[in-house]
Amino acid sequence: MINNEFELAFLQAKGLDRRLNEDGERLYNLSETYLDNDYYELSIQCYDYIIEKGSSNYYFIDSHVKKLYAIGQLDNRDLDELDRLYQSSINQLGKNRLTISLINNYANFKAFSLSDLDGAKELLEEAMRIPQISKKDLAESKLIYADIMLLTGNIWTSLLYYSQVEKDHKENPIGDEAKLRKAKISYYQGDFKWAQSQLDVLKASTSKLIANDAMYLSLLITDNVNLDTSIIPMTMYARADLLYYQKDFMAAINTLDSIIAIYPFHNLSDEVYFRKHEIYNTLGDIEKAITMLEVIVNNYPFDILYDDAIFNLANIYEYKKNDMNKAFLYYEMILFKCSGSIYTVESRKKYRNIRGDDL
Repeated sequence: MINNEFELAFLQAKGLDRRLNEDGERLYNLSETYLDNDYYELSIQCYDYIIEKGSSNYYFIDSHVKKLYAIGQLDNRDLDELDRLYQSSINQLGKNRLTISLINNYANFKAFSLSDLDGAKELLEEAMRIPQISKKDLAESKLIYADIMLLTGNIWTSLLYYSQVEKDHKENPIGDEAKLRKAKISYYQGDFKWAQSQLDVLKASTSKLIANDAMYLSLLITDNVNLDTSIIPMTMYARADLLYYQKDFMAAINTLDSIIAIYPFHNLSDEVYFRKHEIYNTLGDIEKAITMLEVIVNNYPFDILYDDAIFNLANIYEYKKNDMNKAFLYYEMILFKCSGSIYTVESRKKYRNIRGDDL
């Protein structure tokens, strides 16, 4: 589907809902497709339509939750306005077992977007005391609470909450998620052998996302920790990763620079430059982000992040620099130099679209 087909689907679903006097289920299901395809504006229109049906509607609360999530994904989102919308929704809907997802999302937003760690912590502590909260919702609250503890450097409390979720939800994706986050803490602390043992188990997770994350981290450790090399560079990189997670960006950059200075020919070099690209991108320094990716493209053509660097350059030039000529060239590089890349299908689509092919 292309954009105008998504818009047409919205208009048709809305027309059918009105004609058949439905409860908005058709629009709610359609909004899930929009979220999966990053059409956030259209998903918001779906949720607004459902919310207008009134508080007695079955999808009323879930539409509030999903609408605020969708707004949070917009590139031009106003953080202060989104904060007010969260407060307004919680005041309207209340804090109860039916609004736990809304509270959890708000706490996550306060911690990771507004850096209001105390406010997020208080919200979650209150949420975890709500009567009749479901086991799944309680687990979600605990995971976010543990994330915030890790963000503040309170590693042992973080481990405690991850362990509780893992124990209570064995053989379940949310339990696997807790195990993955515990493995990451072991990785951050330089305990690569223990982290690797946990990641090996998680590669078989029923959740594809968790399995992929476990595979990526496992490969990172395997490729850079072996009997023939010192583990010091990997330990430094893991420490920089934790600093990156904790949003201590300058300390992370300094640590990454130290790896390049002390170990200029280490296998981690492309990972170092790619992580610096992510940090500069987060800070809004697009030119430095581009420079980091160009270093990988020009100097590490045989390393694992080569195609990632090219694809990210193409995206930056298309969406942030509005330079379609350069974007076209980088998408072309994926097609002709990285034929086995996971980005091949998407790059071919972008390449033909920029070239003006009639798709």
